[in-house]
Amino acid sequence: IADVHFGKRFSASRFGEEFAEKRRREIGESLSRLIDYANSQGVDCILCAGDLLHSDDVKTADLRELNEIISKFKGLFVAVTGNHDPLGKTSPYDKFKWTERLYIAPTGLSRLPLKEHDAAIYTFGWDKKNIKENPFENITLDKREKTSILLTHGDAKDPKSDYLPLDIAALEKAGFDYIALGHIHIPGKVGERSYYSGSFEPMDSNETGPRGFWLCDTDNINNPEFVPFSRRQYIALKVAADPGSSNLSIADKAKKLLSENSKENIYKITLTGNYPAGAPFSAEEIEALLIKEGYLCEVEDKTKPEYDLTKLREEYRGNIIGEFIASFGDTDALPPDSVEYKALIYGVEALLSGKGER
Repeated sequence: IADVHFGKRFSASRFGEEFAEKRRREIGESLSRLIDYANSQGVDCILCAGDLLHSDDVKTADLRELNEIISKFKGLFVAVTGNHDPLGKTSPYDKFKWTERLYIAPTGLSRLPLKEHDAAIYTFGWDKKNIKENPFENITLDKREKTSILLTHGDAKDPKSDYLPLDIAALEKAGFDYIALGHIHIPGKVGERSYYSGSFEPMDSNETGPRGFWLCDTDNINNPEFVPFSRRQYIALKVAADPGSSNLSIADKAKKLLSENSKENIYKITLTGNYPAGAPFSAEEIEALLIKEGYLCEVEDKTKPEYDLTKLREEYRGNIIGEFIASFGDTDALPPDSVEYKALIYGVEALLSGKGER
């Protein structure tokens, strides 16, 4: 697992204080379910690739709760620190006596032998919020054990990252049999033997799709199984609108899509299509109608005004509106997502809306 962010406080701006607090508690509930699952499956180790805690928000009561949850695990819970829970001078890890079931890796590069499993876990723990240097240069492995695992928190996507840039090809060449990664909140494989487990519970609406953990067996470590496990998912949906639509009809259309899914999930609904020129839809009103029906969702309006730009240019030929449209050349050739097209539409909207006032 990775990026649990235990203790994180969620924003109450969209769904209210009650749900924000409920969402915070759900992280602990999911971690507790994971411990029950691991015990029932005879799991020997749980590896957490950083950001087990959300240090900026975590309270002492959260630490007690986390400690109680992990203490119920029959195996060993191994955690490295990341950019959100570094082992610095003010680390909450140092303010609590933890269960012997939890092993918090020291800062820097270290090695934890698990002789009973013929394996060794190489760990790298953070001591600050930003790490730009590569700590794995010239790393050599002690291959006394059959299986060598690297557990770390870093960025394999950006070689110039401020969050421990990782050279996956070099790490795999060093001889690791499995590389367990945290920091990127999207689960997936990023090398031949390197895996991000993603956020354990989705943190915001951009983290769509299943969230969970990789289940590994050292006898077949290159064939892990991803297990969806989160309490909720963020699901992205698109709803097409047209100039004949209203806020109410769009909300009804969205409800039909939402009824095919669970109300337990959180939805990001994107409105596409066109609205009548000068009369855009209200994403806020549509969102309020859906929330009233019990759907946790946010609505983003990506609709565009429906203009006949050629007709407008002719209609307003010789004045500022016609000249403005003509200045863009062949408007039919402008890609709808281009800056030029957006500038054209914004300008036409502004000129038309001000026409009746002057």
